[in-house]
Amino acid sequence: MRKNLLINTLKYLKFTQIFYQIKNRVIKHKYKQYEGRQNITLKLADVIAKNKCLDGDVFRFLNISSKFTSWNDASNGMLWAYNLNYMDYLLQDNMSLEDGSKWIDKFIADLPTNKVGLDPYPIALRGINWIKFISKYGEEIPSDKLERWNNSLYSQYKLLEKKLEYHLLGNHLLEDAYSLFIASIYFSDEKMYLKSSKLLRNELNEQILADGAHYEQSPMYHCILLDRLLDCCNVSFNNIRFESQVNINVFLREKTSQMLGHLSSIIYKDQTIPLLNDSANGIAPTPSDLFDYANRMSIEWEKIPMGDCGYRKMSSKRLKCILDIGDIKVSYQPGHSHADTFNYELRIDDAPFIVDTGIS
Repeated sequence: MRKNLLINTLKYLKFTQIFYQIKNRVIKHKYKQYEGRQNITLKLADVIAKNKCLDGDVFRFLNISSKFTSWNDASNGMLWAYNLNYMDYLLQDNMSLEDGSKWIDKFIADLPTNKVGLDPYPIALRGINWIKFISKYGEEIPSDKLERWNNSLYSQYKLLEKKLEYHLLGNHLLEDAYSLFIASIYFSDEKMYLKSSKLLRNELNEQILADGAHYEQSPMYHCILLDRLLDCCNVSFNNIRFESQVNINVFLREKTSQMLGHLSSIIYKDQTIPLLNDSANGIAPTPSDLFDYANRMSIEWEKIPMGDCGYRKMSSKRLKCILDIGDIKVSYQPGHSHADTFNYELRIDDAPFIVDTGIS
């Protein structure tokens, strides 16, 4: 039975995933420190603040509160440890330069023993958070501190380049592309820019369906990935470093409009998402926040009827029903799609009547 389970898993994977699963076990890329890296100050429209997850010295992720013990602390689960290393708390509303600096400095000091933080996915998400935090405070950051941060940040990105998540593909590789693209403009690194913009174009073309939905079919992840696509637009529209940015900006605007068009179609009147597949409240930015962010960059969109995403919305004067009738679009990476066929949510007079409670 275990043999059949293995075969039925492997047969859906792409050759790329199998190749890199093997390669990553054979070749172990190590962190290498780079020196003398400088950034060019980014001009940014206001970004979306992160949900509050740090209060004093207590972190709260996944409804579990705990004080810091180690960057590698997996006592609350590996996903909790990953969230600690994402450092979203740098962008929560009450985060001062002093408090944020304390955690960045601690991260750099502890880096030699931080195994979890040097996984590619935490590098990608943390890198964007550092860049937005640095851009927020700009010249208030002492030059020697900024140089130390930049040296560490660039070194982390050079490791990410070697550990791109081809073994997983899906949203992980797209997040890698988002982050490298933003870093390439932040550091004005043309080689990194050419690599990341090509990867970003390829992944968005594959992962965004014709109706604007992300192909892993999770409304929550759609919002998460749209937020970071808007970050790419924000950085690239407002900070021209390379000649070909004009073309990539047209492409980014088009894909962002598609994702906004799908989100406009699937949300309820109160601007909330259905909790179908891998979704929960309080994790992703709200649709209202995303629409406001897009408006700040003059991105326009129209509702796109649901098609490839596998969802359908049925409406009458009093009833609204969203139904999942689709198959799993991305069979080689189905983790966020779930066994949700024929699941539905029903609202009567715009009030929830039959609900999906979402993931825990």
